[in-house]
Amino acid sequence: MRAARYLIAAVITSAAAWVLTGCIVIQSVTPAQLDLIGKVRLTTVLCMKHDVACPGATNDDGTTANMGQVLLAYRVPVAAGAPAGLVSDDGALAFALSGSYTTELNAKLPPGPGLKWVGYKSDVATPTVPGQSGTVVADFTLAQSDSGEPFSGPFRYRVAVGARLADPDDPTILPTRPVICDDPPTDGALPHVDGGICIVHPLAADLPTSLATPTRDLGVLRPAAPATVVPGATAAPTFTMRYAGSADPAASFALAVTTDVPGATAAPSRSTIAPTADSTTPVVANVAVPGGTPPGTYGVTLTAALASGQTRSASTEIVVSGPAPEAPAPAIEPSPVPAVDVSVDVDRSRRARLPLLGTPTTSGSTRPGKRFRVRIVVTRRTTARATLICRGRVVGRAVKRGGPGVVSLPFTAPRRTGRCTVKLRAGKLRRSLRIDVS
Repeated sequence: MRAARYLIAAVITSAAAWVLTGCIVIQSVTPAQLDLIGKVRLTTVLCMKHDVACPGATNDDGTTANMGQVLLAYRVPVAAGAPAGLVSDDGALAFALSGSYTTELNAKLPPGPGLKWVGYKSDVATPTVPGQSGTVVADFTLAQSDSGEPFSGPFRYRVAVGARLADPDDPTILPTRPVICDDPPTDGALPHVDGGICIVHPLAADLPTSLATPTRDLGVLRPAAPATVVPGATAAPTFTMRYAGSADPAASFALAVTTDVPGATAAPSRSTIAPTADSTTPVVANVAVPGGTPPGTYGVTLTAALASGQTRSASTEIVVSGPAPEAPAPAIEPSPVPAVDVSVDVDRSRRARLPLLGTPTTSGSTRPGKRFRVRIVVTRRTTARATLICRGRVVGRAVKRGGPGVVSLPFTAPRRTGRCTVKLRAGKLRRSLRIDVS
């Protein structure tokens, strides 16, 4: 077998201190959440074993010398989004997501409820001086639920490291081959199914215990149903701001509302929120819909932003249902000096119109038993009412709705001669007309 399988130091002459003639351990893992509600960063310091500078026992039996590929695994919440790749701090070693390593760990070392393994494998590494270390930073996103519920911490994690033989010139141990783990992956005894150990460190007894770091997150929950509004009115969908985690003075969110309703003005019911620990706050998104807006479905979005640049948002719909009911027209009174005149039917075949005695006409005359009409000119549709009174008795009434224009009220004169009065009402107009029956 080629010497490269046993001594990989000759494969690459890199300055990176990664895999030595022995094994590799995790010296430290430091968690931190970025930008208050952002990604969770796990900073891992790896150290070359077989040296007092890297204390701690491993799962290696000492026979895995001259490894050429580093395996790095993270056990994290199912809702955590893993980076596609990782790079060591000196840039000499790059890791790529490994589907086979991920699958092997989840199958042969179940992560437990709510957790998952994510595995990476490096390019080919060069053994160098024992005791040297390198740092790998991995940033994990915190996914929210489909409804917008925030990520609820703490963020539980465990970092593990392994190694295997790899040589780009040896077809039996190509670095591109799938990762196959012993069962369990911490088994350090020979023979190894893939020329290495999937988890060298931490010890198998320590793996079941997860470490944890607290987190904060804000979720913006959209309303359960779209808001319905008519043109000229204001839509007021209510969003729910749900905060998970401890309060912090820096957790002051500026709120803004946007919409695609043409010409609409939109604003939140409050401009900022500074949530208390594990709290819920309703916020109304007020959208003033202009009159004449075409019926249809429009979007409205509420956004909460931190000074750090972190934002959370949710969108809903508002339905413009159709034209708003016309507001009642302002009352238009009859002409201040309406033109009123009295007409008298002389007989059934022709009509004689009495002369106007002024504007308005205040009197007229007719013959006993003849029909006559009182006419009023109005500037809007209205109801006109008139009462004919003769010798102190009501002898006729007339009601008619009409206008704008002329409204005619018919009467029949009494058979006895004398003076009569027509009491006229139209809107606020009150008028008395004198009728002489002779």
